[in-house]
Amino acid sequence: MDPRASMNRHPAPIRPPASETGPQSGWMAGLTLADLARARFPGRLGQLLRGAHASGTGSTPGRRRGPGSELESIGPYETGDDPRLIDWSATARTGQPQVRRFLRDSEPPLIIVVDLRPSMFFGSARQVLARRACLAAAGLCSRALASDRACGLVTVGATTRALPPRIGRRARVRLLDQLVRAYHEGLDSAGTTGEPLDTGLSALASPMPRHAHWLLISDFSRPGEALRHTLAVLAPRRLEALVVEDPLVNASFVAGHYPVRPGNGRSGGLELVRVRSPRTPDAAAWRRELGRRLVRCGFASTLILSAPRAGVAS
Repeated sequence: MDPRASMNRHPAPIRPPASETGPQSGWMAGLTLADLARARFPGRLGQLLRGAHASGTGSTPGRRRGPGSELESIGPYETGDDPRLIDWSATARTGQPQVRRFLRDSEPPLIIVVDLRPSMFFGSARQVLARRACLAAAGLCSRALASDRACGLVTVGATTRALPPRIGRRARVRLLDQLVRAYHEGLDSAGTTGEPLDTGLSALASPMPRHAHWLLISDFSRPGEALRHTLAVLAPRRLEALVVEDPLVNASFVAGHYPVRPGNGRSGGLELVRVRSPRTPDAAAWRRELGRRLVRCGFASTLILSAPRAGVAS
């Protein structure tokens, strides 16, 4: 029997030894605003923020003046205006220098969907998948807002909550605060079965802007039969997936007994799972199959957020 199959039935995290637990432990430590504020943007995920450019649909006019292609108005020349923007026809008609003013081009709104269902509160690399997903979402959110791009958030877990896209410093604080709250709500429900991903997404109470750039961060376990239809109803302009992967995907198992903690990982003893023959998983084949399933659901691209390989704590 493959021990990972048993772990999928009990998606809660496996506890590390007592010597590795404590207030500073990253295993099941409480997620705070300070943790998310310090989250660094994963450089290799930069293409997730290219949005409209990656899909070839171009940018849209923003609300602020700046370099762009959408003409806002023609008005008198003021100190600091670029002389290259002088409209000579208007200048000749009025007898005074007139300049063209444009609206700054902006990317479509970015909506980050973070899966915090019970299956995400599992991990074999000293950090549960949900925590890694939240840190990645915080880094992507901060980078998008820093580039004056509106960013929204949807958390799918014990309850489904949504924050519409906004820009500015206050928007960043609200988004990070919602991530912290949703993470702790999901932590309380760790060890339960949870709902399929399509059910959580269909529970969105507040409508989100149509034709936005959606990024879904999940392990994509139990996506549900209606995921494709649910995403089509949301009508994203571009849909991308960030798969949070556990090192067990690439782990090889020798024959023997492996300890697995069932339930929510907070009580009860260990169960010994016997592996009768060595198992070497084909991670590349698993990723290809997942990629094909996501393409059928409408995802334009799929990236893997992998963790350093580590032993399973018991």
